[in-house]
Amino acid sequence: MPNKIYQNLLIAFQNADLETIDALLIELNNSEQEKQILLEFADSPDRDIQSFVYSKLYDYDGNDVIQAAVKGLQNEDEIVRISAIEIIGKQQVFEQLPALINSLTDSDELVRCYAAETIAFLGTDLKDQRHASKS
Repeated sequence: MPNKIYQNLLIAFQNADLETIDALLIELNNSEQEKQILLEFADSPDRDIQSFVYSKLYDYDGNDVIQAAVKGLQNEDEIVRISAIEIIGKQQVFEQLPALINSLTDSDELVRCYAAETIAFLGTDLKDQRHASKS
């Protein structure tokens, strides 16, 4: 990774400069490195950074992203929890249905709505897969 871009990204993350972070990630032009940088900052103490990171992680696949999403379900920020639910749904992580079911009791109404919708989609996908495998 170009060291200068990485150093500038570190500074931008420290300053919570989302516009600069977005521009530098585009300049980086390497999806695997971008994913690793995002994962590195998923636990940022800054809520804006967390929301930004989780919304960007939606575009990536892999166990590392799933693990971040599972952790994100417990985050205090509702935007992070919603993004985590969306990531789990997009990647069709059926093993996380119990965690999604737990999100149905979330204190935030929108989080509960996203969890219910994702559970319904995963249930439909699972049913379709089972019917296809029996045919």
